[in-house]
Amino acid sequence: MIDEQRFEALEQAVRGLLRRTYELEQRFASLEQALRPTAEQVARPPTHVVFEPIAAKAADHPDISPADMPSPTVLAEARSEQAAPGTSSTVGRRATERPAIETKVGLTIVNRIGVITLVLGVAFFFKWAVDSNWIGPVGRVFLGLVAGFAALGGADYLWRKAQETFAQGVTGAGLAILYLSGYAAFGFYHLIPQFAAFAFLLSATALGFALSLRYSARAIAALGLFGGYLTPLLLSTGEDHPLFLLSYLLVLGAAAMGLVRRKEWHVLEALAFVPTTLIFFAWFSHRAEQHRGSLVATAGALAYYALFTYAGSRPVALAAQIAGAAELLVIWEDAPASFFTFELLVALAGVAYSAFKRVPAALAVAFASFWACFAIFHASAETAGTGAQVAGISIGFLLFFAAQLIGPFALNAELAYSQQSLTTLAANGTVYFGFAYLLLRIHHHNWLGLLAISIAGIYLAVAALLRKRMPVRETLDSKPLLVALGMAIAFVALAIPIQLTGFRITIGWAIQAAGITWIGMKLRSWRALLFGAALLLLVAIRLLLWDTLAYGARTDTVPLVVNARFATFAIAAACTFLAARWAVPLARRLALAQYVGGHLALLTGLTLEVAAWAKRGTPPENLLSVETVSISILFACYALLCVGIGVASRTAVNRICGLALLAAVIVKLYLFDVWQLNRVYRITAFVALGLLLMSTSFLYSRFRQVIEALLKSDETAA
Repeated sequence: MIDEQRFEALEQAVRGLLRRTYELEQRFASLEQALRPTAEQVARPPTHVVFEPIAAKAADHPDISPADMPSPTVLAEARSEQAAPGTSSTVGRRATERPAIETKVGLTIVNRIGVITLVLGVAFFFKWAVDSNWIGPVGRVFLGLVAGFAALGGADYLWRKAQETFAQGVTGAGLAILYLSGYAAFGFYHLIPQFAAFAFLLSATALGFALSLRYSARAIAALGLFGGYLTPLLLSTGEDHPLFLLSYLLVLGAAAMGLVRRKEWHVLEALAFVPTTLIFFAWFSHRAEQHRGSLVATAGALAYYALFTYAGSRPVALAAQIAGAAELLVIWEDAPASFFTFELLVALAGVAYSAFKRVPAALAVAFASFWACFAIFHASAETAGTGAQVAGISIGFLLFFAAQLIGPFALNAELAYSQQSLTTLAANGTVYFGFAYLLLRIHHHNWLGLLAISIAGIYLAVAALLRKRMPVRETLDSKPLLVALGMAIAFVALAIPIQLTGFRITIGWAIQAAGITWIGMKLRSWRALLFGAALLLLVAIRLLLWDTLAYGARTDTVPLVVNARFATFAIAAACTFLAARWAVPLARRLALAQYVGGHLALLTGLTLEVAAWAKRGTPPENLLSVETVSISILFACYALLCVGIGVASRTAVNRICGLALLAAVIVKLYLFDVWQLNRVYRITAFVALGLLLMSTSFLYSRFRQVIEALLKSDETAA
């Protein structure tokens, strides 16, 4: 019995929920139809009346069953019929869309054009009245003021009558007429002093801002802002009042930023920034002699930078970074200390903005602005001292380096660097060293190598900090670490030819290539291995094009083997062998190529020594034969040594290299030596080569089982 009562109570609750749901749906449909009347409503009653009898039935009969209610399927079909293309409802909606476009054109656009036309008409009337002497100057200005205030009053009346868009246009016309009247009173007729005219036009600007807030009209605010920036241009008498002008621009910009904060009219940011910057540069260009190095101009530039950077949107902030740096450049182009002080201050502010606002592009813009301004400063400041410039760019270099680390570390942010940040990290040292090279290359060239090493050390310190942080946060990006390591390696490679000469350049590059490969092995980085391989290729090119020909005709006076040239080839070969050994775990093919390259480097160095030996004490008519036989014997001995090392160390690559070199010697002997050598040298070559070939064959015969076992083993196959 209790279960039946509970079931009846539950059933009553469900019925009540169903009734309430359909009543709410009816009301929503009624409101929607009332807000969006369509042509279909004129032809027939609203769709929601279809559900009224059902709602009434549900309200009058509480015991109605859910089966009597329209099912969701029926409701969905009814709605789909209303929304089907070609029905009267669709036609009605399309009819409402077309008037919306027509309203936009006919009301808004035509209204704005009408305002401009009306203002031009009033201006033409003023000109006509002046030319015809119909009305005196006071009367003309008075009529303009009356017309302007009358337009504002009429606009307010129209706005209260719900004619908002039309009222905005009339308000704009009234403000424009007031601006024209105020300027005419001062500029045309000289009825009022400059200060009174300025106060009047400033009041008109403030009135425009107030009306824009009252009507929520962005166009009125833009017109008032335009008139405000036009005021100092219209009322200029040629006199210089820098403090007044710059303060006025600052107040006007602050008012515009206040409107942006309150109403989110972001277009006003650009409308305020562009004229402020243009007026500043126009004023300074006309008064450069008086205001170069002026603290008033500097304060104005810094104030505008702060206003538009920290109150504006991102594009305006980036543009303000460029404008601020350029303004300080023109102000302090003859004073290095002040130039760097203020440029570094603006750059530091840009770095802070980038860090706290999380805008990587701001760091790149601050970086580009600083170095571009210094490039212009360096080109124009002929009297600037080298020491001051080097000190200034060094501080800037360290500032942008610190920005790559301090910001993310201080904010505990992920070091997932953007493309702009990585570019800045790589370009910072490059640009700095380029300018330092220009400043120091004439009188302080000996310090440039040390400078390059110092920059490499800074990059290595950055890499160490990043590497230390990476185990703590597994999500950190490894790209900054690789960029820092790559730049450190590049500057070490750059320092070698700058600071060193002759064979030491090749040796330095070879050692660096081996070190890079070791770093790549430790970090398991393909990029580092490829960079090391590229540097080894540079070593090979220098060995062939420079070191091979370094002694020239002086080979007779250089000791054999114990000389700088052979030491260069030997060290380059040793570094290449080490690089090959370290590259094996990650890149076997690259390691194989490097190992073969090491043999070629060592063999080339030995060949040069044998050729130098042949030139000593050999008659000119026998020189070719002695050199040819000596080189052939050298190649055969080197091949036999490779085969022996391959057998002893159980490495197939050495045996294959030895056999390949023997094949090259045999081809050389039968295709070249047999036709070019004298009889004695020909016999010597064939006998010596035969003995070496027999020795090689003996090695393979003596260790045949070992070699075959090695060929079958996994180690030899690997």
